[in-house]
Amino acid sequence: MMRCRLAWVAGLALAITASLATPGLAQKSDLSAQSARINALRSAGKYAEALPLAQAMVASLEKTSNSRDLAAALNNLAQIYADQGHDDQAEPIYKRAIALMEKGTGLDSVEIAPVLNNLAALDQRQSRFAEAEPLFKRALAIREKALSREHPDVGQSLNNLATLYHDQDRPSDAEPLYKRSLAILEKALGPDHPDVGTTLENLAQLCDDEGRHAEAEPLHKRAQAIEKKAKTPVSPRVMAQGNRNATSRSKMMKRMETR
Repeated sequence: MMRCRLAWVAGLALAITASLATPGLAQKSDLSAQSARINALRSAGKYAEALPLAQAMVASLEKTSNSRDLAAALNNLAQIYADQGHDDQAEPIYKRAIALMEKGTGLDSVEIAPVLNNLAALDQRQSRFAEAEPLFKRALAIREKALSREHPDVGQSLNNLATLYHDQDRPSDAEPLYKRSLAILEKALGPDHPDVGTTLENLAQLCDDEGRHAEAEPLHKRAQAIEKKAKTPVSPRVMAQGNRNATSRSKMMKRMETR
């Protein structure tokens, strides 16, 4: 029986980084400020305010910007739709953003990895596991090649792929990925980082699912202590998914959010 899980979502708002000479919204400073405002509204769950701003940014960049900036804006727009459960609207936007990035920055650009992760997470939510797996794997391979194998973003990708295997009742595939993710994140971010708590909780749930409750208990306790210490609120996206897909915290897996 397939268990619905949450995991860290690559919910970053991709940065608008290109230097543009076009006046108005397309100027670099204006783009950055507008993007920051959209992301703040999205993080606060103020989607009714964030959506028209994100749509306006995409419309402006359709006319004035390069593919890299437009792809970033498209990713951010798709995230707003996905946050609200509108995967049917988010999916084609993610796919267009990926196509633009592939054309503009190359197939192996590390900038593509977060959007691949977003699309994979969408497929996972829809139980399209065969489509999600190569996307998660591609994001992981890109990061391992472009970054250090001990980089926290590699740890994120390992956790996310593990949640997919966990959803498919493939514990022998999921567990070593959780453990590798945990080792990377503890080393890179410190033992009390919230992202460490995420993977700890995921690994604990896997142990519980396997009936290894004695192993799971200290992992749950440590994850809860990290959460209490960090006082990190659950993001609107995680909260919404939790309400739709799980009846208790013990049944929720967390996909990691890219920084």
